[in-house]
Amino acid sequence: MTDVSHYMRTSLTIIKGEIEIVLQKNRKGEEYRKVFKLLEDESTHLQRIVENLSTLAYADAGALVSRKEIIDLTKICERQIEKVKVLKNRKNICLKASLQKNCYIYGDRNRIAELVFNLLENAIKYTPSHKTIFVELFKKESLIFLRIIDEGIGIEIKDLLKVFKRFYRSEAAKKLCKGTGLGLSICCSIVKSHDGELEISTCPGLGTCIEVRLKLITSFS
Repeated sequence: MTDVSHYMRTSLTIIKGEIEIVLQKNRKGEEYRKVFKLLEDESTHLQRIVENLSTLAYADAGALVSRKEIIDLTKICERQIEKVKVLKNRKNICLKASLQKNCYIYGDRNRIAELVFNLLENAIKYTPSHKTIFVELFKKESLIFLRIIDEGIGIEIKDLLKVFKRFYRSEAAKKLCKGTGLGLSICCSIVKSHDGELEISTCPGLGTCIEVRLKLITSFS
């Protein structure tokens, strides 16, 4: 929780400081654009923290899933991949997707979208520039498999048992980028609320594969 408070205070300090500087005197258009871009980034960061804390509050209250329906996971993955384009493009990361059509599950549309977005965002965050992320979605027997494979920093064995713990971040992760240590905890809660399974396989320095398994819906009656 200390890290979350720190990041929120840092973002607010940056926003306040930049606004004060801008108000001191008139500036050129390009200078204003740089400031507004920084303000946008910090505001987005704060928004993600608030959204994550809200999701955890719902999970603790047993109200994480509000409405379940038959949903097409293929289409949700396509939309979330589109949403993270800006994030991956900033780091010149290549995202390759192989999505089998008509992967239907019974679940909460918004929470499943949040799950996919969080996993993609996490992969981008911990993958160096000019590397590749692979997204695979396929059906096998009675299950749907979603795999997100990155060429990132990987996870040390000593950290692997702790990554689902709220607010936990490894030293390697802290050095690489900002974060709250909530992403995987939220993903795990969403998967469990849909009676699914989430598994991580990793190799430090080479990358990580996160696999989500959910029940396939074949009957629509």
